[in-house]
Amino acid sequence: MPPDDRAREDELFRQIVAGFDAETTDPVPRWPVSEDAERTPPEPAPEPTSEHRDEPAAQSGTPAGLPDWVEPAALPDEGHYVPPEPPRLPRPRLRTALGVMVLVLGLAGLLVPTSVFLDDSGASLLLAMLVTATGAWLLVNALSDHHDDGPDDGAVV
Repeated sequence: MPPDDRAREDELFRQIVAGFDAETTDPVPRWPVSEDAERTPPEPAPEPTSEHRDEPAAQSGTPAGLPDWVEPAALPDEGHYVPPEPPRLPRPRLRTALGVMVLVLGLAGLLVPTSVFLDDSGASLLLAMLVTATGAWLLVNALSDHHDDGPDDGAVV
């Protein structure tokens, strides 16, 4: 980068930094008013007297003890969301369990043929590949394309 471009960028950066503390005359603030407030610990609220105990905390919608210019959305959230318990997993169907067992048997025949009483011949390899493909086909075939055509189907692909 040429030196004059670098000097121009440095000067532009200095102008931007100098503008951070400058007062603005814009009619609309550039950021939320709550960020302009100084971060000092809040003073404890005075104890309500007996004549003010039954009155609402604030008429303008802000919590008691806070000035009117504080935006309620900028206040920290007091509560938290506790999700409901997840539903139980459905029981697998018989054909799904059978497909998983056949697939595992076929993979065992491919990886460790002696564990399923096969040898290292080509016919054993072909049989293990056929059993693996059958297990995969059973699992894919067990997928259901059931939908209710109701309003809460979501995306049906």
